[in-house]
Amino acid sequence: MRATVVVLTLLCFAAPTAHAADYVVRPIDPAATPPATSTTEATPALAEKVDSPSSILVVPYYEVDTTSPIGNTTLFAVHNLKSGILEINVYYISRTGALHKETLGIAGKATYTRNVRDVAGLPVDSDGFARGFIRVVASEPLGAKVMTGDFFQVDNANNFATGDRMIQGADLCTHGEIRLVSFGTGTDLRLFINFPQGGNPSVDLPSASLLIYDEAGVLRSGVNFFTTSHTLFIHTDDLGLPINFGLIELSFDHSGGGYAYATYNAEGRFSVGMNSACLD
Repeated sequence: MRATVVVLTLLCFAAPTAHAADYVVRPIDPAATPPATSTTEATPALAEKVDSPSSILVVPYYEVDTTSPIGNTTLFAVHNLKSGILEINVYYISRTGALHKETLGIAGKATYTRNVRDVAGLPVDSDGFARGFIRVVASEPLGAKVMTGDFFQVDNANNFATGDRMIQGADLCTHGEIRLVSFGTGTDLRLFINFPQGGNPSVDLPSASLLIYDEAGVLRSGVNFFTTSHTLFIHTDDLGLPINFGLIELSFDHSGGGYAYATYNAEGRFSVGMNSACLD
């Protein structure tokens, strides 16, 4: 099993600043010829983005603070649309690709709720947080309309909670956009990448790209992400952006589609969550 690699390439503009430990930042070489293909061994987390099977649902990002019983956590729920029992397999996939599986049955029309904090044995990062994504697969034909789901990210310390519905193949974007907003703590951006392309910029294609515009529509910055992970957590303050408000354009051209979810926090006051809008 390969270790997760994340490399950010600045497209231009501001000088790089300090980043989280799993980020490597280097200026892009405009004269460089990008590789025709990537060398990654990763597999898609969802079906093709044109599919819309509710027999496969994904929580695009989970995060649990294992250092505190009241720290950040993620909750999700799956609702059985059938009148009979629905059997599901729940796969917890860490950022490094480690897999933990649970199998269960949900009674007809019932809702199954799970706090990821209660899942034993999830890999933990060096900062004490468990991170990754969750794939829920029903034991039904692909495309069968058998379940719906939702998830919440909970920050007990600041009385924050944000959430959304679980995503399907049709929710993946090739190109999308999401707001850049800072209420003093920046934008926390979570990227879900269906088919990561690898972590070596010299041989791999970018798994995701961001272009950042100010509110006047002026392009101010941009980054490419090279990674082996399906999930990335990005705090925009770590990108050294020259603005606090604007628009982020997302591109998942090479990775079979992607999804972004942002939270905007004003500590001790409120929290807002928002998912990306698909352009195509």
